[in-house]
Amino acid sequence: MTSTTAPGITALAYDAHGNTSTFGAETHVYDIADRHVETRAATPVNVALIVANPGSLSTQDSWFKGRLQAAGQTVTVLDDNGLTAPAVSGKAGVVVSGSVVPATLGTVLNTCYVFRWWWLTRQSQQTWDW
Repeated sequence: MTSTTAPGITALAYDAHGNTSTFGAETHVYDIADRHVETRAATPVNVALIVANPGSLSTQDSWFKGRLQAAGQTVTVLDDNGLTAPAVSGKAGVVVSGSVVPATLGTVLNTCYVFRWWWLTRQSQQTWDW
């Protein structure tokens, strides 16, 4: 890839080995064998955490929020009830908790452009990059 028109992706660079070294606000780190080992946020970015009960985060939600904050991210906790597309549009990432009932969200997220989505379930974590 040599360029993109995706919102939020303003920088794109490669190292001497052809590895993506900068992608938007991310810096990618590789080991001596050119294996991707880490992704760092160049500057703090805002991530939305959508939960069923913002007043009482589950253990999983608290853990994920803590991991994002430890990586330098700013986390905005949002209630799944009454959620609107503008509340998450433009965020660098969105985490939908396993505590959220899909029917509660309905189609509100269908029109949102977000760089990275995480769907947390009781059994696994699924990630989609767009």
